[in-house]
Amino acid sequence: MMALEGRSWHATPVSRRAAGRSAPEAFGLFLPVIVVLMWALWSAPAAAQPVAETSVPVSFAVVIASWAAALFATGAAVLIYSKYRALRRRLLEETRHGQFLNDHDMLTQLPNRQAFNMRVESARGAMLEGDRIGIIAFDLSALRRITDSLGYAAGDALLKEVADRVGVHLANIDPRNVLARGTGAGFLCMVRIDRDSGTDLLKIAHDIAGLFRQPIETAYGTILVSLSIGVARTGRVDDVYTDPVQNAELALNAAKRKPQGQIVTYKPIMRAELQRRLMIEAELGKAIDQCGVIPYYQPQFDLKTGEISALEALARWHHPDLGWVSPAEFIPVAESSGDIVPLGRLILETACTEVQLVSDSLPVSVNLSVSQIFNDDVCGMVRECLARTGLPAHRLKLEVTESVFMTDIDHVYETLQTLSDFGVEISLDDFGTGYSALSYLSRFKWSELKIDRSFVNQAFKNDLTLEIIAMMLALARKMDAGVVVEGVETIEQRDLFASLGCEFGQGYLFGGPMSIEDIALLFFDTEAAVGAS
Repeated sequence: MMALEGRSWHATPVSRRAAGRSAPEAFGLFLPVIVVLMWALWSAPAAAQPVAETSVPVSFAVVIASWAAALFATGAAVLIYSKYRALRRRLLEETRHGQFLNDHDMLTQLPNRQAFNMRVESARGAMLEGDRIGIIAFDLSALRRITDSLGYAAGDALLKEVADRVGVHLANIDPRNVLARGTGAGFLCMVRIDRDSGTDLLKIAHDIAGLFRQPIETAYGTILVSLSIGVARTGRVDDVYTDPVQNAELALNAAKRKPQGQIVTYKPIMRAELQRRLMIEAELGKAIDQCGVIPYYQPQFDLKTGEISALEALARWHHPDLGWVSPAEFIPVAESSGDIVPLGRLILETACTEVQLVSDSLPVSVNLSVSQIFNDDVCGMVRECLARTGLPAHRLKLEVTESVFMTDIDHVYETLQTLSDFGVEISLDDFGTGYSALSYLSRFKWSELKIDRSFVNQAFKNDLTLEIIAMMLALARKMDAGVVVEGVETIEQRDLFASLGCEFGQGYLFGGPMSIEDIALLFFDTEAAVGAS
């Protein structure tokens, strides 16, 4: 409180502690308010409105207003005190609003990840023996495609629709369930599983996926949504030292590496896999910089003559501690980390150089990823690589998969056409397994179609597969494109596809991926065998 002693003001220890200041500092802070209060007291009638106001830090407001009300039993003091109460209410409302902004996603109005984690920990602490909670993490695989094709407003509309549908569904099961917005296209759900409720977490995950089996109608068009879902369970004591939300997200990452629409349950091995993935990510960039990732080459053969017709360059990496790391491991890591562009450049330049060591005419195929196609410099990079290595453009085949057609189709065709214009051949890999339609195929003159190994495996099992293969071969002839069948492992498969009119084959019947030194030996052995016959 403030006390009056003669003509001077004195800050009592109580008021100084409330203000958090020394006596001189407190006097300096209170003085403007004191002057206003004195003026209001002596100049305003009892029923008057306040004639002036000043601002004071919130931590001092209680001290000042309480002191004013106690010292002056007048209408002016009461009005000033009332002004403080209104200010305090406004500050509390603003504080609550600021807390809401801090804890929620503004687009969907859902709790954000930070608030979700706090609710999960609170729920775990309040559970009874035998109770559990389930975490469901899901991701919209279509969001990137939607924003690229229809714009960000369409993506926002999709996210809000998903939030509404899933939120209502979870609340109908148990009002204590929580839906939150994760990062990007991700969402998080906390599902309460009481001892006697009989709640089936996997069934709820399947039901959430089922909410989007039918296309969503929006103002921006019809949108087809597919969810990848990760599921994790935890009890009051289970997994004390692990994060159940992270467990669900680890399962989600595993689901996203599978075909679309998969639901994966968390397993402890996923944590070890994450640690290995992080190590691969850390080491891969260094390996690329040091040219530690090298091409191995798988030969393609003429099915009738047995001659080597081309080589396909495939990235291989031997780590000093991890040993040989599978491309199935490090290629997805390179895609997600952005290392795929420098990796692709390294493999391309090395392949263009090494193929000339074994042949003056043999073509070499190199895979071109979606990320590389959408890199602004890809055409210039290929042109510069050919210029540096001296490889004629017609000896280079760039392979793309049908997945490139899921994004900006016009940009894809423009890029492929530019590459084709300066002599590079373009091959469509995994033909028949992806997303393209026949209309897409007709827009570009493909040099080559590669029939996926899945058709080879089924060729002897049913007649329908044979009819489909015959149709693909007929289509390739209409397009004046060469055909390579992948995954040929037996003489019977070779003879079957040769009889169907397929020209070239690739697979372990002819040889797996091998170093350039082994390719040189194979090339010369094959040339000698063909010459002797």
